[in-house]
This record gives sequence, structure tokens and C-alpha cells, in this order.
Amino acid sequence: MFYPWIEITALIDRADINTDYDDFGPDRKQDVVFKFREKMLQLINIYPEVGDVIQFNERYHEIDNVVQEQFLGGIDSKSHSIIVNTHYARISKLSLVERQV
Repeated sequence: MFYPWIEITALIDRADINTDYDDFGPDRKQDVVFKFREKMLQLINIYPEVGDVIQFNERYHEIDNVVQEQFLGGIDSKSHSIIVNTHYARISKLSLVERQV
């Protein structure tokens, strides 16, 4: 089950795409970090969770970890951003699109 997509701005840190080859063919891997403004997420009532999927640059990234510990001036009541660590996810594993027969 999934909800319709929404568009959100973020700062994005991308690692290079690595490709491993084995008996089943190539396997692409990429880690991407998305940094969202916490106030913006509160306004649209969205909170990213482990297992959620982010579409960026025509690829899908599954959330591995959510970090909410970036405080302005070190004051915990002034939480500034939510950072999510993701990995590149194959669309065939996500079952978001019907497979061609």
C-alpha cells in the first residue's frame, strides 16, 4: 500500500553509484542522504520513516535511518532538520509498477 507522492525540497548528498557483477548480472548500489527542514515537514504533516521510499533523479531510494538531532545552537527545542539515510532500491523489489509480461 502506498500514498500519492508529494514534492518536497531537500539538501541532497549523493555517493557515487557502484556496480557489482555476479552470476545474476549487474547490481547497482548508491547511498544518498536527504536533509529536510523540520518545520516544512510539520506544515505538511509528513514524517519520514524507515522503509519509506523517496523518488529522486528518476530513481527510488528506500529510507534506512532517520536522524533528528540537528539543533540550532545546541538547543534541543530548536530542532532544525530531519536527515534520512537511504539506499538505491530496485523498482522490481518495490512492486510500485506492474511488471511487463
